[in-house]
This record gives sequence, structure tokens and C-alpha cells, in this order.
Amino acid sequence: MLGQLRFFTQTDPLNKNIPKSAKGFSKLIRLDIHEPTFENPMSSNKRLKSRLTFKSSQTFMFHETDEYYRTTVKLTASQLVRVRLYDFDVSFTPLQSCDVGLGLIEAVINSSGYDENNSGKSEPQSNLEFWSALIKRNEAYGSTEQSGSLQVFRTGGNFLIAGTLLDPDPAVEFEDGEEPYYDLKIGLEGQYIYLSFGWVRWIFTTNESEWLAEQLLTAAFLATKSVRTTPRDSA
Repeated sequence: MLGQLRFFTQTDPLNKNIPKSAKGFSKLIRLDIHEPTFENPMSSNKRLKSRLTFKSSQTFMFHETDEYYRTTVKLTASQLVRVRLYDFDVSFTPLQSCDVGLGLIEAVINSSGYDENNSGKSEPQSNLEFWSALIKRNEAYGSTEQSGSLQVFRTGGNFLIAGTLLDPDPAVEFEDGEEPYYDLKIGLEGQYIYLSFGWVRWIFTTNESEWLAEQLLTAAFLATKSVRTTPRDSA
């Protein structure tokens, strides 16, 4: 079956419940959706395959330089969310992608570089509520025991989210059955936001952080839509 997934524009009359701050839905995006394929259910180590994919790219700037690099977020057919920052690659499960995306939005809310609108809710706050409501945690994401988890340690100017995540697609295999866990942190550095993977740290502007968060959350949302699709009952 071939279909299309449509995200409505802000000017669309059907777009009444989508806040203007949800930039991930602020433009029309069409994605080809094919009938998902499923691995043998007896093979628990096989990852669910789907033809539903997503890819988005943007130009970021290296911190304190005039040099640019490409950032790409991609949802693969195996339901992994792959992120490329220049030549650095990392993969997330849908649950991890959701947690990191929401964490980046929370960092923007706490950032000193963001002017909060005193007349009402800030855009990042509306964005956080929108995505949290749209992507509710369920079995489609998997368990935190299988992927690790993040938690908020500090708020305000010293905002910090940290945790240990399991790499779902490690480049190397560890000996003695050791699991490929790594430390991830999201915090503030002045008016900037950092995202660190172990000792590797990337520093973003608030605009870059919001864009990256929206792509991660969009990919996570699409991954859960794919998981919820069930094969037809055999005749």
C-alpha cells in the first residue's frame, strides 16, 4: 500500500490545534509511506523493518567561528534515528530521540539567551507541551531498561540534563558481553546550549537547538506511527 503523510501548514484551516511555535509542522511535508515489512516474530533479535523514512538537513555554525557544517537527522527503515553533525555520527532509538529532543527544548526554555514573553506562554514552552502531548510514551518506544534514560539535575541558569544511553547501533563490538553505554548531557554554556556524547561536545545556538529538537521529535513521532501499523491478518 502506498500513501502519503501530510503535515498541515500554519495557514491550513485544519491546523487549529497546532501552535505556531511547532516549527516541525510549520511547513508542508510529504513522505511516501509503504506497507511495512515485518521480520519473523520468532527472531526477537531482528529489528522491525518499515518503508517509512524521514530525512532533514540544516546548516549549523561551528561555535565561535565563521565556519559552517551540515547537520542531518534521518529516520531509517529499521526505525533508528541517525544524526550526523559534520562528520560525527550517532544513532538513537525512538525513545532516546524523543528524550533528547524534549531535553533540548527544555534547555532553550532555561537558556539566558531566550527572551521569554511575559504576556503569556513562551514559544519553547508551547512547543514542549505540543510535542509532549503529541508523542505520548507507549510500548512503541521500548523500555528505558533497553535504551537508558535521561533526567533533569538542575534548572535555570545552571540547567543540566544527563544520563547514560545504550548505543543501538555501535560501530564496534565490546568484549565479554559489555554493553555500549555512553554518557549524554544537555546543558547551558552562557547563551548557548551544549549536547555532549561522552567527551565529544557540540555547542548550538537556541535556534539550532530548536531545529534539531524538532527533527528528532518528528522522527520519533513517525517511528511510533510505523510501529503501530500492524500486518494484515492472513486469510
